[in-house]
Amino acid sequence: MLKAYLTTIGERTTDICKWQLERLGFEVVLLDKVEPWGEKYRRFIRLANENCLRVDADVIVNKNILECKNLPDDVMAQFTCFDFYRNDVWNTCPVYYGKEISEIIKSNLDKIGNNRPETEAWRLPQVQPLTLILDKKCYGMHGFFQDDATHGRAYQNRKDRGQLEQFDFELVERLKKL
Repeated sequence: MLKAYLTTIGERTTDICKWQLERLGFEVVLLDKVEPWGEKYRRFIRLANENCLRVDADVIVNKNILECKNLPDDVMAQFTCFDFYRNDVWNTCPVYYGKEISEIIKSNLDKIGNNRPETEAWRLPQVQPLTLILDKKCYGMHGFFQDDATHGRAYQNRKDRGQLEQFDFELVERLKKL
């Protein structure tokens, strides 16, 4: 049974995300300690000893995610989901980690920062040629049904990264009022 490491800081969708992953046949490992993202990511990598998924709790996967079970040990793959903030299909979490990729990242944890550790892992010279973006299908939905604090963090993350123009926060604000 493939493990899915569910990373959460208390998102409202955590239980639904976990239920859906279990319903689709994944063994879910809940990483729910409230801690800086860099620390949580390092803890996940240290635990990842076999092929697995890492899933944010604000992502609700669909049955297409089962395709990850056919991915090899030597790739890191990102999937596309319908993104609430973009109002579009976009590559996001979940992320598949072949066991060989996890080992490469473990041996390079000292090169990975705290702000965007998964992105930095993806860009490691030893990992980058082994990455895939699976974008022929939609594998779930991202960012729906969250509280104001979660939306605030999403906005601030995009602002800090200089990415606000890629997202439709005006629409998000209107949808939150429904």
